[in-house]
Amino acid sequence: AAEATGDQLDRLERGDAGYLARAAVRAERPVIRGRFGMCGRLDVYDVA
Repeated sequence: AAEATGDQLDRLERGDAGYLARAAVRAERPVIRGRFGMCGRLDVYDVA
């Protein structure tokens, strides 16, 4: 992962940001909201 990060930073330094076109943004939403936890309320996320 560190090597890949270095490669990406090198590309950005050269002005090549083409690899960013393959990027994606995801937002996970909780499957259960407001359960009681040890320190208050919590939301539960499906991480499978």
